[in-house]
Amino acid sequence: MNLFLSTPSANRQHKTRIHSSRQHRQHQNWTNPKNLLKLSALVATGGQTLYLTTNVGKNLNSQNNTDLTDLNLLIYETDGPKQIQAKLDSKSRKPSEVHPHFRLLQTAKELPGIRVRHLGENSIFAGFSTKWQWVMEELKSRDIRDDDPVVVADNRDVLINLHTASTDLTPIRRFKDKINQVSDDHQGAPMVSGEPGCCVGSLTFAQPGGYINRVGQRTGRACPSGQGDCQWKYVSEARAAGKILEEKDLHVYARPWMSFQEVIAQDTIAKLSGKDAIGADKMDSFYLNMGLIAGRKRDLIAFIEALDLNPEEDDQAVATDYYFRFPRKIVVDVTGDVFGNNDWKSEEGCKFHNLTDDSSQLIQEDTARLPLFLHYPGFNSRPEHKKCLERNAQQLGHDLSATMPF
Repeated sequence: MNLFLSTPSANRQHKTRIHSSRQHRQHQNWTNPKNLLKLSALVATGGQTLYLTTNVGKNLNSQNNTDLTDLNLLIYETDGPKQIQAKLDSKSRKPSEVHPHFRLLQTAKELPGIRVRHLGENSIFAGFSTKWQWVMEELKSRDIRDDDPVVVADNRDVLINLHTASTDLTPIRRFKDKINQVSDDHQGAPMVSGEPGCCVGSLTFAQPGGYINRVGQRTGRACPSGQGDCQWKYVSEARAAGKILEEKDLHVYARPWMSFQEVIAQDTIAKLSGKDAIGADKMDSFYLNMGLIAGRKRDLIAFIEALDLNPEEDDQAVATDYYFRFPRKIVVDVTGDVFGNNDWKSEEGCKFHNLTDDSSQLIQEDTARLPLFLHYPGFNSRPEHKKCLERNAQQLGHDLSATMPF
């Protein structure tokens, strides 16, 4: 499996990358303890081999090597070590305070068997869709097989739901099996995270079908949500008119985008049975969220090419319109099987409070599901949401006082 990550920037997401190579695995016996020490110390910068794996030794001794080496982590982050240090020096802050939600990059190195790839270091952030150019380059040029599952994920507001002390890779195998099953059952459709709220600002300036026509051609471009005049349209209009917003006004422009997604989600939930139906009445992550997406390499390449994104566009807006036009070509994880969402609409927002009996994973409180990835409200969210993320990270064994992982 290949894991791709991005970090939030401005009001949506920021980016990063790390390469890994098979050279050392081909010439070393990594079950030898001496070589395991070498593995944990192999670090090179500038897009060369980078292993971030402090627990890999004990896990390689107890698990199948193929399972471990198939997990790749690609991070899009434009800041490099010098920029991070400059921010620390200028603001006199501790490393953990520079990016309050900078967690997945920091914690991934503590998990077993992860190969890390870093994209975009010291590059210019040109917009929300910049990361997809880096992802496409990596997918087409690196040693990832066409049928390998690949994950593209946000960084600062995502955790891997696996305790740092766990040596059981069953959750990772289960994740891979689910993504392969979705691809097989839905003719290569990727699985995208769902969220309990809609919509990004740029969607309120268009009607469904406004960005993509019936044959898949781009007919309009999405503005960068949250920047300049690209706020929620009803908020912009209300401010211009000096009007106080009422609840009924809030979904005037979002409702068309919400309706079709709700129909698809409710149909999916209605078909659940047995254990899968636990908590079905509380499932509300109906709306597409591009912060987490998974699929086989060849399927993701086809999906990204179909979106035909400009760097400055809001990728979530365009993907939502693609979902409207071609609902069978995207599967939104409304049940939270692989992507677990917390609720940014509520004040506290936490949906994961308790660990499994073996303390290896956090359990979704309503559905009892164990998704491998947990998604939290974004970088500029309420303090309570930040506390939720940090509490969950500590429950999973992460030391939040650690320095920045560059």
